[in-house]
Amino acid sequence: MINGGVINSLKNNAQLGKGEWAVIESDESDGSFLKLPITYSIVTNLDKEHLDFYGNFEKLKKSFSTFIEKTPSFGKSLICMDNNNLKSLLSKCKTRNILTYGFHKKSNYRILNLRRNIDFTIFDLEIKFPSKKTTKINNITVNIIGDHNVSNTTASIAIALNLGVKVDKIKKALKKFQGIQRRFTKVFSIGQKDFYDDYAHHPTEVSAVIKSAREVNKDRKIICVFQPHRYSRIKQLKHEFAQSFNECDEVLLCPVYSAGEKIKYNFNQNSFSQMISKKSKIQVINVKNPTEIKTYLKKNLLNNEIIIFMGAGSISSWLKEIGSELK
Repeated sequence: MINGGVINSLKNNAQLGKGEWAVIESDESDGSFLKLPITYSIVTNLDKEHLDFYGNFEKLKKSFSTFIEKTPSFGKSLICMDNNNLKSLLSKCKTRNILTYGFHKKSNYRILNLRRNIDFTIFDLEIKFPSKKTTKINNITVNIIGDHNVSNTTASIAIALNLGVKVDKIKKALKKFQGIQRRFTKVFSIGQKDFYDDYAHHPTEVSAVIKSAREVNKDRKIICVFQPHRYSRIKQLKHEFAQSFNECDEVLLCPVYSAGEKIKYNFNQNSFSQMISKKSKIQVINVKNPTEIKTYLKKNLLNNEIIIFMGAGSISSWLKEIGSELK
């Protein structure tokens, strides 16, 4: 098994097992996902991302179609019906070895009766295929929050069912699942103030994480400390980013983490923060470094806030750096 993030129960992102299956997380960032030999695949989303590599969105969509069409006759590709870009690909794909999942009413594996709690979620799963009796799995519990995480869980359940794994075994395994590091991970608390770390660095991810936190914390103040990742991504998606923070109360905007990019695209942090403030209708504070973040939080935190550090760069280490000084 090879995963992008560190699996909490393993304290590692990879493990060699004894079975006949390999489970691999891949992404589309450099096109290498097309080289993977696949039997079953899960395609969670398709967004305007990595256009620096693909050149345009149409070429990115073509790569996804190619990936889905690689599915062999004895395998299946699980497609999320809640993503409009993926849904539009379904009619164009040449393979019919496709199953769908999500909240969408036409999904083969449809999520129902979602019950959200502060640190776990319970839901039901309706399974329906043409000319077959609709079945239902009730009261599935998973120790994570957020609709996007429930959706990902559903895709995993669908694969397991197709491989012949029994429902009871699936439920027991999910109850033991402890999540992935940097996926809304609580790092520490100070009194009733909770500090989280998350890898979100695309508008869809940012919005999903904040929404997840808001759904189970209706009355708490949510502060996002956001470090943008790559100048090219901000240039391509600045309007989408600007609308992604409307479910939080305040944003501390950090400088862009360049990730090796040499061209800065004339990025102006003040203009970007003003755009976020206008589009998301929230207060945005510009900060330059961990020291300024620490100073601001020390002066302005009261009690019962949720503080989410977000980004794919150095922001995680910044949180750990200032954590001991905030306590």
